Amino acid sequence: MSAELLIDRRGDALTYRVQDDGVELAHGTVDGIGEALAHIVHTVRPPVRPGEAAATVLSIRHRTEQTLADTDAAVAAILRICAEKGPAMGETPRVVLATLEGSATPDPSAMAAEAPVPDNSTVPRSPIVSEDLPDLRRAAGVLFDLDGVLTPTAEVHMRAWQAVFDEVLTRWGVTEPYTDADYFAYVDGKKRYDGVASLLRSRNIEIPWGEVTDPPEAETICGVGNRKNAAFAAALRSEGIAPYPGSLALLEQLRADEVPMGVVSSSKNAAEVLASAGIRDFFRIVVDGVVAEHEHLASKPAPDMFREGARMLGVDPSEAIAVEDAVSGVASAASAGYATVVGVDRGAGAAALREAGATCIVDDLARLLDGDKH
Repeated sequence: MSAELLIDRRGDALTYRVQDDGVELAHGTVDGIGEALAHIVHTVRPPVRPGEAAATVLSIRHRTEQTLADTDAAVAAILRICAEKGPAMGETPRVVLATLEGSATPDPSAMAAEAPVPDNSTVPRSPIVSEDLPDLRRAAGVLFDLDGVLTPTAEVHMRAWQAVFDEVLTRWGVTEPYTDADYFAYVDGKKRYDGVASLLRSRNIEIPWGEVTDPPEAETICGVGNRKNAAFAAALRSEGIAPYPGSLALLEQLRADEVPMGVVSSSKNAAEVLASAGIRDFFRIVVDGVVAEHEHLASKPAPDMFREGARMLGVDPSEAIAVEDAVSGVASAASAGYATVVGVDRGAGAAALREAGATCIVDDLARLLDGDKH
């Protein structure tokens, strides 16, 4: 049997669903991620199919030569991480832990208490990580996407989109629900209104484009987009945001090495996110949704935004490096002529990122730190 375990936060309730190729095998309400993890099995397969992973991915993997005890130790380590970061993870709307196969059910409480935490130096790297990674210190410049690359704001965006599209689809009587797969396929990396139009088109919904000044309640593309933006802004201001630790470490290293850096983001909230995360001063230039609108730059996957980023930073794309987590963003950088495009797999899927033009794949920017590359 192969199966996926998906965990949803709905208000105060944490529910799990085990499914095999979309067919539900089991479901229930649990007290925590550790308890839900007890419903998965020992043997771990490669990552889930492109588009099926969500904002945060916790995964355990092992090679065929490893023993069952090795896998149990990996499960125990993850359970300990869950316990340490429980409150923060409780805010994650969807967590896909891995695609798994087997039949045994581990006892999480016993493993957490007895099994040793694996030595990170001996645990095999995730199969999504490329063997040959670039040395960013040698680049003429490095241009980063923001949401999902530097900060976990992709999760906040996903929650806001979910709430808005759930309401819109219900109002239109559409029975096919909005899912995380829709986010990666139609919204991720695109300018806000383009994402709205793309998703609604997938459900055969046609509404007027409207104006950027439309109020959030307007039944227009811009109105729906503004509705989402209001939800995102409210969440950002109430919850705040911090950069990924690995991303911050990389930014600090590149600044110490005087590598020019910029941000290329489709979001009109980029300035607020960068300020909230305390990382604006790392970057010489920012190309965001506001700049794109003013300069009439086409949305990713068109090359316009990454091409403009290189121009503003004063570097040749062929000598620069782009870092992206969205399929549309990877395609944008590749078509803009960047010789090196680092795909960060936070859920889009390594295969989809490679197909779009990523020259290498990592699961965290810490992999790109000097001394961590292999």
